[in-house]
Amino acid sequence: MPFSSLLAVVLLPLLQSDYIYSNALLHGLIMNLGVAVLPFIFLTSLALLYAILVLENHQRLEEADKLASLRESYYQGLQREERQVRTLRHDLRNHLTALRGLVDMGEDGKALQYIDQLADSPALRGGKRLCENDAANAVLSAKAEAMGRSGLTADFSVSLPKDLPLAEVDLCALLGNAADNAMEAAEEAEDKTVTLRCRAEKGLFMLRVENAYAGELAPDLATTKADRTSHGFGLAGMREIAERLGGSLETRVGGGRFQLVVCLPLLP
Repeated sequence: MPFSSLLAVVLLPLLQSDYIYSNALLHGLIMNLGVAVLPFIFLTSLALLYAILVLENHQRLEEADKLASLRESYYQGLQREERQVRTLRHDLRNHLTALRGLVDMGEDGKALQYIDQLADSPALRGGKRLCENDAANAVLSAKAEAMGRSGLTADFSVSLPKDLPLAEVDLCALLGNAADNAMEAAEEAEDKTVTLRCRAEKGLFMLRVENAYAGELAPDLATTKADRTSHGFGLAGMREIAERLGGSLETRVGGGRFQLVVCLPLLP
C-alpha cells in the first residue's frame, strides 16, 4: 500500500504530463520529492510488517493461554476425582458394615437404596477419558461439561494418539470452535444432541460434527450471539487453519441439520 501511494502521488504525474518533462525545474523537484519520500515509505512498510508480526504473535499467545487454562481445568478435575476415589476407598469398610447391618435386619429395600446411592457417587462414575491426546481431552471434556450444563447431550467419539504432528493451538482451535458452534445452534433446536467424531488414521486427521438447528442460518454461518469476540476463531478461522495445513473444510446444511467436516493431512 505505501509503495502504491508513492506511485500514485509522485511517479504517475511524471508518466502522464508532457509539460512536466518540458519543465526541467518542476521535473527535478518531483524527482527529489520521490527520493525524499522513498526512505519514509520504506520505514512505514517495515513498521506495518512489524505490527502484523506482533499481532500474529499476540493471537498465538492468546490461543496458547486458552489451551493452558483448559488443561488446568482438566487436571483439576482429575485430581478431584482421585480425591473422591481415595475417600470412597477409605470409607468402604464402613459402607460394607452398614449394608451388612441392613441385610441382617431384613431391610432389603433400604440396602438397595444404599447401594444405588453408592453407585451414583461421583467417585464411581468418574471422568471419561475420550482419547490418549491430552490437549484434545482437555478441550472436549470442558465442552462436554458445558453442554451438560446447557441441557445438551454430547455424543463424542474420539480416537487420537498421544502425539500428533499437528500444533496443539490449531488442534484445540478446530475442536473448540466446532463444539462451540454446534452447541450454540443445538441450544435453540428441538434435538439437543451434538455428535462429534474425530480420529487420526492412515495419515489423515478427520473431524465431523453434526447438530440440529432452528430457524435460518446466517449466510456466512457466523455466530448469532451479540458478543462475537468470545467465540474464538469461528468458522472463518477454522477454514484458514485447514487451508494453511493443506486440508479441507466442508459444511453441509439440509433437513434442519448442520454438518461440519474437516480433513487434514498429517505430515511426519
